[in-house]
Amino acid sequence: MIFFWIATGIFIVSFGLIISEKLDKTKVALIGAGLMMALNIVTQNEAFYDRKYAIDYNVIFLLFGMMVIVNILSKTGIFQFLAIKSAKLVRGRPVWILILFTSITAVFSSFLNNVTTVLILVPVSLFIADELGLDSFPFLLSEIMASSLGGTATLIGGPPNILIASKVQLTFMDFIYHLTPAVLFVFHFFS
Repeated sequence: MIFFWIATGIFIVSFGLIISEKLDKTKVALIGAGLMMALNIVTQNEAFYDRKYAIDYNVIFLLFGMMVIVNILSKTGIFQFLAIKSAKLVRGRPVWILILFTSITAVFSSFLNNVTTVLILVPVSLFIADELGLDSFPFLLSEIMASSLGGTATLIGGPPNILIASKVQLTFMDFIYHLTPAVLFVFHFFS
């Protein structure tokens, strides 16, 4: 029972430090995890190798690879370019901008991490809405919903998909065959 309270204390302190942003969140997480292992609350085997509780390296390396790709792509400005080009293509008509931005968000979220896609496209949406004197709320809400929906379509659209596929041994094409048609159907009625 004492280990439960120690683990809870480590979690609360670590979480508090992460929320406060006074220390680097990666260092706080690593120190918290290190304390859990040093105090033998979690064994090294449970932390790294146990099939039930341990790290799923398929998920870690896929997320790492996607983050590298997104980081490189975001520095090229491709997301901002497509968003601004879309706004120009429809001559600043708000409804069409909304539809295009929502579609772009859904497509990118299918192939990149959906949270990252939103973080990259939302500032562009805010900028365009501000320039056109429009309320940004409909743009943001539709992009967030499209991101969740688009991220569901493929195995790499979000961390839950990767975790599910890894545990149940689903392939990328299993997600495409079973989820993409449903996502397209829902997206058609959403937009």
